[in-house]
Amino acid sequence: MKKLLIIVLFIGALFAKSNLENNASQIMHYSPFLWKATRGNSTIYLFGTMHIPHPYLTISSKLKTVMKNSDVIKTEIKMDDSLKIKVMQAMKRDDGKTLQDVLPKETYKRLDVQLKKISPFLSIKRLNNFKIWAISSTLGALKYQLKYHDYKPLDKQIYEWARDNNKSAGGVESIDEQLSVFEDFNQQEQIDMLNAALDDLEKRPNETERLLRNYITGNGEAIIKNFKDSLATAKISEDLKKRFIERILYSRNVRMADRIDKLVSKNPNKKYLFAFGAMHFLGQKSVLYYLEKKGFNIQRLK
Repeated sequence: MKKLLIIVLFIGALFAKSNLENNASQIMHYSPFLWKATRGNSTIYLFGTMHIPHPYLTISSKLKTVMKNSDVIKTEIKMDDSLKIKVMQAMKRDDGKTLQDVLPKETYKRLDVQLKKISPFLSIKRLNNFKIWAISSTLGALKYQLKYHDYKPLDKQIYEWARDNNKSAGGVESIDEQLSVFEDFNQQEQIDMLNAALDDLEKRPNETERLLRNYITGNGEAIIKNFKDSLATAKISEDLKKRFIERILYSRNVRMADRIDKLVSKNPNKKYLFAFGAMHFLGQKSVLYYLEKKGFNIQRLK
């Protein structure tokens, strides 16, 4: 399987494709989730990305100007050529078991049905050696990764531009830190989250279209609402829901803000751009919230 990347599922309802196309060109003209933060003589920019490949998701002229004026550009992780190999190795089972061995029969059958809906050439047999969390965390975006395999996710476009234009490019997290978010859930919890992901695909098969439309139009409130609504209706325990959002989002936001603060404090005269998944900048306990507590004045740019 090519270009199978770690993403966080954003859950939403169906929007017609025509609505998406009506707004698609906007991403070419402005950056819907771009902020400027200042503290003393320091200036940083923060940009919310999406992690899926899509022809509508390109670097806008406004973002390109920010990138050109930045000394340091950092994405969530260092997206170099070795990343895909590391991720693929981490996603595969190393205990001699397969998905068929560890999944309930009904879950296994449901997963196979959904994979074949995504692509007639895709079946569970091709993914049988993958870990449970690797399937549930990529399932919602898999059809985009297959359909648009010649395109690169927006954050990877940003990273490669920075690298190729002699900027100081890197990540604020390690791949091991990101993967540990999923690894720390036990087998039954991973099965429960996979079943929840399958529920969403069955009830809202075009959910990512909604996310893409809300992203392009800069509707952060809708993205937050859809995510929270999905989490509220997911058939998993309240304890698991709480730990999931804490591990996948809130604790990482604290870490991201701390590392931004340390970088800027060490070299306050440099200009920085930090490009993370858009959810890290939205809602309560966001990266922006923690940066404000560290003395940054933040302004959203239109």
